[in-house]
Amino acid sequence: MADHHVNATVKDIDDAVKIELQSAVFVDNPSLINVMFDIDPKIVDLIYDRLVAQGSYVVGTRSWAKLPRSPKNENVLYTPLTTVLNDITVACLPEWQKPDVSPSAESLTKAPTSREPSVTASLSDTFSSNPPQPNALQPAAACSTTVVDPLSDPDRILPRPQLSIEWRDEHKKSPKSMKDLISKMRPDIVATFKHTSKESSGVWWRTVHIPLEVKRRFGAVAAATQLLRYVRQALHLQHDRRFMYGLVFAKRSLALWHVDRSGALASVEFDVHNNPKKLIQVIAGLVYMDPVELGWDPTMKMYMTDKEGNLLEPPKPSYEVDPTTQNNIDHHDVPWLVTINKPGTEDATDPETEDFILWRALSLSRSEVIKGRATRVWCAWKKADMHIPRIRRPLYVFKDTWRDAERSVEGVLYLRANKANSNGQEGTGIAKMYSHGKVRINGEEDNTLVLVRKSVVHHGEPIDLLSPQADMPDKDPVDTKHLPVIEGWHKDHFRPFAGKASIPRNRIHSRIVMLSFGWPLLMFRDLVELCGAFHDAIVGHRWLYDQGILHRDISPGNILITGGPEPNRGILIDLDNACEWRTHNHIPEDERSGTLAFMSGEVITKERYQIGDDDTESGDPGVFTWPSETEPTSLPQSVRHDFHHDLESVMWTACWMGMCRQGPGQRRNVWPDDIRAQEKLKSFISVTFEQQHVANIANAKAIVMITKAKFSKDVLGAFTPYFYPLRPIANYLSQRLRLAYRRRDFTKLYDEYLSAFKGGVENCARRNDADPYFERMEKDVMDRRSKVDIRWDSPHAARFHPFGGENKRERDEAEDSSQELSGAQENSSPPSVAIAGLRPHPSSPTPKPTSKRRVVAIGQSEDLLMNDNSDE
Repeated sequence: MADHHVNATVKDIDDAVKIELQSAVFVDNPSLINVMFDIDPKIVDLIYDRLVAQGSYVVGTRSWAKLPRSPKNENVLYTPLTTVLNDITVACLPEWQKPDVSPSAESLTKAPTSREPSVTASLSDTFSSNPPQPNALQPAAACSTTVVDPLSDPDRILPRPQLSIEWRDEHKKSPKSMKDLISKMRPDIVATFKHTSKESSGVWWRTVHIPLEVKRRFGAVAAATQLLRYVRQALHLQHDRRFMYGLVFAKRSLALWHVDRSGALASVEFDVHNNPKKLIQVIAGLVYMDPVELGWDPTMKMYMTDKEGNLLEPPKPSYEVDPTTQNNIDHHDVPWLVTINKPGTEDATDPETEDFILWRALSLSRSEVIKGRATRVWCAWKKADMHIPRIRRPLYVFKDTWRDAERSVEGVLYLRANKANSNGQEGTGIAKMYSHGKVRINGEEDNTLVLVRKSVVHHGEPIDLLSPQADMPDKDPVDTKHLPVIEGWHKDHFRPFAGKASIPRNRIHSRIVMLSFGWPLLMFRDLVELCGAFHDAIVGHRWLYDQGILHRDISPGNILITGGPEPNRGILIDLDNACEWRTHNHIPEDERSGTLAFMSGEVITKERYQIGDDDTESGDPGVFTWPSETEPTSLPQSVRHDFHHDLESVMWTACWMGMCRQGPGQRRNVWPDDIRAQEKLKSFISVTFEQQHVANIANAKAIVMITKAKFSKDVLGAFTPYFYPLRPIANYLSQRLRLAYRRRDFTKLYDEYLSAFKGGVENCARRNDADPYFERMEKDVMDRRSKVDIRWDSPHAARFHPFGGENKRERDEAEDSSQELSGAQENSSPPSVAIAGLRPHPSSPTPKPTSKRRVVAIGQSEDLLMNDNSDE
């Protein structure tokens, strides 16, 4: 299938990092290294003495022998710095575990000859015969498994290394990825694992343990964006990584970076020549500390498979699995074993747990998000059900996320939503949950500010990543090629307004297992199904609201189509941004809730729309007229997110589909022939739905909402032909919203919305003017829905490059998408899983389009939407 990632330049990646982490990066933390890497000074002294004895560090000159103090450029730093780091790493090993030769940078970049023993082989052989065994979470200095160095003072002992790592100079190469899904990007030096990253196979993003950025000038902060870019890339492919460390080396100073879902902390920079023991302390921590303390998730293990696809027991941490054994497997298809507490035990201190096998990813595009929820979603089976034949095995949807500790617990809200009310009625239009809970690491809640950061408090004020960095020279041109996944719509952590600082928010690692399974809204079969899904999802929204729950994140990715009958043709999912509206206390520094592209302008600005009184009203959703009642315009007042804002998001969702989609399961690929008209239309879509400037997108939405002529011309006039029957509905919804906003009376909106979509179902069902091209799209989407092995992705707008950008890559991408839709590009897949409520559309011959249609360039390869549009 086509790659689901958005192609973006390095500048796009850097801009995303700056926006994502604005007011969340704190530097010059004086306690970071000592708290995070609490290594016994005696161990550091022993390693230091070894390095002095072998000549790696020269006491007389107070310098590392091979590392220049005043480098002329970055190129003269890569090899000697790699050598120093490997010298320290090897010196951390007990004498009986040390290889005969300390690995140098040169030996790590060339294959061994018959006369030259392989350094990699000697060290990897050591660990294969004496594999490191992870200990329980505890300071490295207190490790219970220690060995006496027989060539040293018996009173001086070394901990057993927890990880077998080596440092590699990668500034001329880009780490690899499965199926080459990640485009080229090159960290300067990386720490990786010897037993999983062989010299012949190179380094893989999945095994990048620590990235290191090199600068020839002082000022490690200047390289922050580049380092964070590498971390973002690694997190995207390391699904069992909770947080990550990185290093920035600037001329001769080093800074340690700690990056987690609450943001980033950096240590005070130190001179590695004048403070050699501080450098040794950092490297020793990477060797001796438990993998849990270095960001790896012990509750998640990777399965290897045989040639027939059978799971091989036991599963292992991903850093123990050689990527070359899976280089033909898409990272969406890698199976995992994950632990979660059983239903009803989420509040227990020591809950009873059960295992799930995650067998295919539905969405991983948010996994690279640094500050935010970083939601990932998989199809899953219970491990206890694996004896059941696959065709009858119950299917679950497994969601892993880092939720804001100050927000409502999604699982608790689902429990309330799925519970019958006082009259014995059960809600419809709402997804059903199986279980939920917090991730626990050695019995402790996995959260960012306490467990992950070890209660290290941020120091000073956050740095402004958007400020110019005069000392940050351009990277090599090779590092400006296209990179993956810069989502157009980040939710949950939008850039604050100028001058507004923030305090790091605690995030709790949480998991939820859902019973409901359906298709993302964009995979609707026809307009009858689409209108029915909207109708039943609104019924579900009303049910939630009556139970005291406000969803606050209506978007295409959060409405699923079940394929079943009313009242569950469409269901709402993702209560991660929901709140208990009756008791919810607004937090002044709270980040906005929702997906920016579909949010009400009132919610974005927290100010009321100012709507004039010259509209005319019609209650008929089938004609284009405007309200007539007049009310005086109120003065601007503060706005709290309420149900009518979510209903406005429903309207924006319907409008976006009409403007940006060609039909069922297909993005828009037909545009006006006139170039100016085409650019104007794309620009309007970009300004209204895609831009990340909060004030500008709020202003664009406000203008469309309060200006009837602009809505009619620019929005309704931009609908593609397939969606023409939705224009009367969208028009009617905008009328009712405009009138309700002017009067500030929203009591009738639910009924008006339900009436509009009910009428849409009836009107579309009576249509008999089917176009063969439309029928083709409908058949193709049902063929795709019949295959469970397809994956979904988080919703994001097609990037419609309003001012050119039509090049060969983009044309090829559009053609690939068209081929995928027509069935010309199919993946081999295991047998489909039978899912109740999902039935394929009866097959029929695929007609050809009735007319030649022009395929134009668009800058995005997404076709499918995910059933959870988390973060960011």
